[in-house]
Amino acid sequence: MERFLEGRRVLILEDNYLAALDVGQLVEDLGGEVVGPVGRLDRARALARDQRPDGAILDVKLDGRTSYPLARELLGAGVVVVFLTGYEREAIDPEFRDLPRLRKPYEAREGERVLRRAFGVGE
Repeated sequence: MERFLEGRRVLILEDNYLAALDVGQLVEDLGGEVVGPVGRLDRARALARDQRPDGAILDVKLDGRTSYPLARELLGAGVVVVFLTGYEREAIDPEFRDLPRLRKPYEAREGERVLRRAFGVGE
């Protein structure tokens, strides 16, 4: 794998521990630095404020709440946002349907492809 995330910090918000470890490993394999991972929205918001990540991979639903407010804040600050979810595109709020999405479960090649597109790195 090419390390195209070198020098980039990526916040991970995922409430499933194994999924968080998996996506964190993907980010590291691609050269990125993991911020977190965290499983709660309030912790992710605090980390985003304090650590100023370049990108974020967000689980859509956490404890009955969505990560949409955080996604909106991050996008407004120019942070690349990718959703990590098992939901179909149509189940995502229309405001965010065009954001890159990693579908759980995913293969490493698919994860790399989605992150390349999200960060604007050609193949």
